Amino acid sequence: MLNTKNFGYLGQLQRLSAINQLNARGNTMKVRNIANNQTEISLLDGTKILISYETPVAALRDGSYYRTKKQWSATTTKHINKWLDNTAGENVATPRDQEFFDELLVISEK
Repeated sequence: MLNTKNFGYLGQLQRLSAINQLNARGNTMKVRNIANNQTEISLLDGTKILISYETPVAALRDGSYYRTKKQWSATTTKHINKWLDNTAGENVATPRDQEFFDELLVISEK
């Protein structure tokens, strides 16, 4: 088990290319910079995770949208709202504790 949380989120994003190489055989994730300070991670199981600056803050998992309960900056809130508007078609998401999003970034080695 490779827990990228140990890298800190900035180090984590810097190491995503190495992780992508590690997972290339299984094609388990794609990383896409969607705007300044906004990154979307897509996992093979269909999960999508929005990273604002260095923090996972929203996700699509099993057909449902989620947003963090934690209050971040006004800009991060804008990132979340824009991503939800662009992906869900409406800004409806279930609030979840920040730990939910942190745990989505735990990646199993193959």
